[in-house]
Parts: sequence; C-alpha cells; structure tokens
Amino acid sequence: MSLSRSIRLISGGRQDEGYAKAAFLPGTLLELAADAAKSGVYTYQAHSTDGGSCQKTVAMEDALQGRTVDDIYAVDEVATVWLPKQGDDMQYLLLAGGTTPVVIGTKLCSNGACRLIPVADSGLAPIIDADIVGEALEALDITSGSTDTLIAVRVN
Repeated sequence: MSLSRSIRLISGGRQDEGYAKAAFLPGTLLELAADAAKSGVYTYQAHSTDGGSCQKTVAMEDALQGRTVDDIYAVDEVATVWLPKQGDDMQYLLLAGGTTPVVIGTKLCSNGACRLIPVADSGLAPIIDADIVGEALEALDITSGSTDTLIAVRVN
C-alpha cells in the first residue's frame, strides 16, 4: 500500500471543524466534549471509553495551513476533523504502543485513551459491531515499543 502523508485515503465522509479541548495529534480518535459548543462550534476531545462505541471522528492534518500529520493541535485551537463513512479507508489512525501484533483484517477498537487496539486486547467481552472502529489494512508489530504508531484502517 502506498503511504501518503494524509489521514484520508479513500473516503466519502465529511469534513468539519471544531475546537480542541486538549492537545491531540492528527489521527486521534475523537468524541464531542460535554461542553460541546463555543459560539456554535463543536468542541472535540480524545475518545475516552475503553472498547466503547464512538462516532468515529478523527483529527485531520490541517493541510490548508501547511501542517502535516506530525503537527499537534493545541488547546482551544480550531481543529480539522473527519467523520468517515462505513467502508472508508483512513490512511492513518493511531495504534497504541505495546499492543499484540496486528495483521491485515484485525478488528480494532478504542482503548479509552483515543488510540486503537486490537479487540482481543480490550479486555472487554463481548465487543459488539458498534464498538469496532475498523479493520487493519496493514500488518504491524509494535509489541516491544511504547510509541503510538499510525496505521491504515478501513472504517467499520
């Protein structure tokens, strides 16, 4: 698979903007914050429910400002977010460091700290389809590392 430096790969979802409640990187799985709006604009925070359902909202790189997937959004900064549709391919979502090896097709869910983990690592059973964020489109082994890594995912 050819890796671009963009979060979206094949996507029919929609783009939105909102304030960052806390600092986060592009590729972070997000949710609406409880204080969801400032002047009619939504506020987003890192997804916080281990194995839990989510809207599947992802922080994007702000390419219009010359920023990349490596540029962190600061607190209260306007962030570009993407709401993918089922079947969309997201080039990069953050996989938590130290997880079991991921093979193509591994089902991934939230770890409650805005990163993806294999469903088998969630410690929750059973995981229902609504809790699965997507399937890995590439194999990745970061069992020995603690660094979060970007991974290509097909949204469930």
